Amino acid sequence: MNKRGLSTIVATVLIVLLSLVAIALVWSFISPAIKESGTSVALQQKCFEVEVRPTNCNATTGVVNVQLTRGNVADIDKVTAIIEQSDGSTKTAEGTVTQQLSTVSITVVIDAGKSGKTAQAAARVKDESGKTALCSPSVEKVACT
Repeated sequence: MNKRGLSTIVATVLIVLLSLVAIALVWSFISPAIKESGTSVALQQKCFEVEVRPTNCNATTGVVNVQLTRGNVADIDKVTAIIEQSDGSTKTAEGTVTQQLSTVSITVVIDAGKSGKTAQAAARVKDESGKTALCSPSVEKVACT
């Protein structure tokens, strides 16, 4: 009888150990996804707070000069000028706005035979770990002259 009681305890311990191993394996697959989604949410929240808008757009042959104005949010890494060309395609160029409430001029080279129609702005934000995300373009568009 003593052997039966001991084998029951061994079987119970083995089941508990197998359960712990299974939990560890599942957690190793789920944990990175949870951490990554948390970082993504933090970056998207910063995008909601960002204010970048185009203020001027001057088009010349093959080049469009855009002025972008930045709001007072401190977490902007870079700003992007988005130019809609005459055929509907887009061209982009990045610049850096170092101070809050300041303006930067960005030059965008456009395709030959096309002209710049409108300009939009987008911000690139950075989190504490150094990851960046490009925010959605501004709703405001400026016509290029």
